[in-house]
Amino acid sequence: GVEPSERAGRVIMWSSIAEGVGLFLGSQIVINLHRPQLLLPVMELVVGMHFLPIGHASNFRGYYVLGGALIAFAIASFIISGPFGSNLAGATAALGLWTAAILAIHRDLRLKRAEPA
Repeated sequence: GVEPSERAGRVIMWSSIAEGVGLFLGSQIVINLHRPQLLLPVMELVVGMHFLPIGHASNFRGYYVLGGALIAFAIASFIISGPFGSNLAGATAALGLWTAAILAIHRDLRLKRAEPA
């Protein structure tokens, strides 16, 4: 598949570490505020933010689109209170990440076919 540059690899590593810390901190804050309905929107927000530095380092617009979409739907899920907001966050995160995965696999296959044998 597509190999990231050394710089992009470091950014992916640090962004993933920050994502893990952010997920832990966000979940602890939500739990301590006794607002479990905000857990999925917080998770979607953290995951969306995790893609922005990766998009910058890899110079691939798809990461910006995915990160921006996840952040936008997370904000919408915060605004829509109750269980529907949480359902919206879960469904849009799943749909966005599945779509991105399918497009990434398609891109890898297309690039492999273009390489001379």
